[in-house]
Amino acid sequence: MKYTLGEVVNKTTEAPYPNLELNTPPSGLHSNSNGIEFGSNDKDHFISVQALYVTPDDTLWVLDTGRPTINQSGAISMPYAAPGGPKLVAIDLSTDTIRKTYTLPPTVHYPDSYMNDLRFDLRSNVTKSGGGIAYIVDSSNEGRPGFIMIDLATDESWRQLTRHASTLTVDYAVPSYQGIPVYIRQPGHPLSFQAEGLDGAELDQYGEVSGTLVYLVINLPFYLC
Repeated sequence: MKYTLGEVVNKTTEAPYPNLELNTPPSGLHSNSNGIEFGSNDKDHFISVQALYVTPDDTLWVLDTGRPTINQSGAISMPYAAPGGPKLVAIDLSTDTIRKTYTLPPTVHYPDSYMNDLRFDLRSNVTKSGGGIAYIVDSSNEGRPGFIMIDLATDESWRQLTRHASTLTVDYAVPSYQGIPVYIRQPGHPLSFQAEGLDGAELDQYGEVSGTLVYLVINLPFYLC
């Protein structure tokens, strides 16, 4: 696919959203530094969109992992994140234009982080700034899952519960669906276990955030409907 975020136009047609340019980083999706693959550090273009959320103020929030899946001669891999690539983008749905982009420092978003899901608490008393807060799940299966928070008014970001027991999966756990065990299957590799801990997140009516451990991962393209 030539774009990572699309809009369903009708029953048979889809198109890049809000346009193809925003979905096409001029320098490509990834680069190589000393033999190590890194995702693009382009903060102005989408690299690999993972989740969407619409808030009551008609804002579409786009969560970009900055870590595209690449295929090189049949070998599937995911490059490390580079600062600038992983981001949260606010789009005004009434004009289809970007309101604001939030990037994350390397002390908050690690190279092996993978932002998976997001929720918002827009109550004015949540932070001193009064601008609300974004809760983002870092579901990295490479060792350091946890929560990332962003103050939407000040752009300040921080982490909580990194590698806490509540955010980790159980070693060698085998989830199942309708009695069928689910393993990680990759060409040229033996069966392996799902290492991803946190997956989805939700806020209750009081603004308390909670995460859920992953039981079944299904990779689907994300579209606006």
